[in-house]
Amino acid sequence: MANEVRACKICGRIFNYIYGDEVCPACKEKQEDLFRRIKDYLWDNRGATEAEVAEIFDVSHKQLLMWLREGRLELCENSVIKLECEKCGAPILTGRLCKDCLARQKEVVRELDKSMKKDRDLKVAYVGRDNSRENAKMRFLGGGSKKDG
Repeated sequence: MANEVRACKICGRIFNYIYGDEVCPACKEKQEDLFRRIKDYLWDNRGATEAEVAEIFDVSHKQLLMWLREGRLELCENSVIKLECEKCGAPILTGRLCKDCLARQKEVVRELDKSMKKDRDLKVAYVGRDNSRENAKMRFLGGGSKKDG
């Protein structure tokens, strides 16, 4: 994978982009430092409002929402900020999905993984007139065939 050169969305400096946000390492570190300070503040001042945090730390609603959706921050039960599950619309305190939708998504992934594992276990198929292993030609999936015997 070749590195790309991009301009930082925050400061405009050119940097080698690998993945993720289009933010240079210096700005990324500043964002992480800001996040740590906000998290510490919220720990010490439970129930602080979004307006209070935005004023003290000069942070946008968009940035706070991004940290909530990433699961890095969590709303208080009585928060005026409302976050909804992206699938069913149920109220949530952090992330993108409610507990029920997350559980359903995990079950789908488990089923897909189980199905893929079953497919991986089927490495060869035998074909012949009487479908018996002894008289069949062995066919290797994705390749040529070899004769038994």
